[in-house]
Amino acid sequence: MDRRTQIMEQIENLDGTNAFIRRGDYFLVALLPDILSEGENVERIAKGIHLNVWGLLIATDRRVIFIGKNYNTLNDVNYGEWTYHEISSMMHQKGFIFGKIIIEVQGSRKEIHQIPNSQARGFCEYVENHSTVPV
Repeated sequence: MDRRTQIMEQIENLDGTNAFIRRGDYFLVALLPDILSEGENVERIAKGIHLNVWGLLIATDRRVIFIGKNYNTLNDVNYGEWTYHEISSMMHQKGFIFGKIIIEVQGSRKEIHQIPNSQARGFCEYVENHSTVPV
C-alpha cells in the first residue's frame, strides 16, 4: 500500500473527523506524504484559520502541524510545525459553535480560530494524553 493511501485510511478512521474534510481540503491532505516522516501517523485533525489562512491542524504521534492554502495566491501553502517538546502549553476556548486552539511555543502564541468546538476539545485532549504538554 502506498503512503498516500495509508494516510487517507488513517484520516477516514478518525472519530468522525472525515465528515469535516471537504473537497478543497483534499489538496492539503495530498501534501501530507511529503511532510510526514515514514511511519508517522495522523491521530487528529481540526479545520480552522491560522494567520488568516484556512487549513488543517494535524496532530501526529510525533508533532503538531498546520498546513493551509492561501487562495488569493494559489501557489502559496502556509505551513508550521511544532514538536511536542517545543510546545509549552495548549488549550482550547469554547465559543457558541466554533472555538479556538491556543498553542504556546517557546514564548510565542499560535491561535487557530473557527474550529468546531468538538474538534478543538478532542484535539487538545489527544495532545494532553499523548505528550508532556500541559493543556
